[in-house]
Amino acid sequence: MKNRLKEIFNLTNGIGKRVSDEIQVDFDNTRLKVAFDLLKKTSCNINVLCEIDSVEKSETSKNIIYRSIFSDLMLLAFLQHVNDNQFEHSLNVLNATHVKFMADALPMRLKLGRQTFNPGKGNNIKDINEIDLLDKYYDYFHEYISSEKGDKWIVKKYTPPKDFIFSGQTRQIYDYFEKCTEEVYRPLSHLYMYYRVLSQTEHYSFIGKKFAFKDTDDEMWYREYNVFIEHSLELIPSLIARNLK
Repeated sequence: MKNRLKEIFNLTNGIGKRVSDEIQVDFDNTRLKVAFDLLKKTSCNINVLCEIDSVEKSETSKNIIYRSIFSDLMLLAFLQHVNDNQFEHSLNVLNATHVKFMADALPMRLKLGRQTFNPGKGNNIKDINEIDLLDKYYDYFHEYISSEKGDKWIVKKYTPPKDFIFSGQTRQIYDYFEKCTEEVYRPLSHLYMYYRVLSQTEHYSFIGKKFAFKDTDDEMWYREYNVFIEHSLELIPSLIARNLK
């Protein structure tokens, strides 16, 4: 198992190295940078899988790492396969989702800080207004915010191109590849099945709790995961090549 994972690790890094070389030639190619980021995430996760068996009772962590790999491979393949208008829309949706996270997380973190440190109450810790905190990040995210600086953030919503559906949901990537007219790429839709199976490790239920712990079929599943990860990675270079200028 470890040797197979090492081979997949080397395959991932080899693709990443070629993408990195192309970025040096075509630095403004956002698709290449996206591909490099997701390959790097995949490489990091596979590297951990190569060593995780030395850790006792690591099945829960291993399953969550595999799920992350399937998620990243789906997104990688999707963002390389869609056309330019669809790519721009998809990236806007993903970026706006991150900005929405920041709009939610910053006030929550401020509230936590106030409850923890009690600023201004017999100490030298200075309090900050919520809007002032948001304003500190506004310039970096302003492209995805429709409200003005000094106001509460309103994150933009994006209208998809005709006959294209993507709002950031992983299931939508499955639907996209299942309907793909290029038969060679249609099997990428099956990444979603493994992603869903592994969701039962991450999301607890009393009757499904066995998914989070060691099971007699685990080794069979891990071998199957590795085969499909490797097969999917072998399709990635041809997808990336479509976007080279």
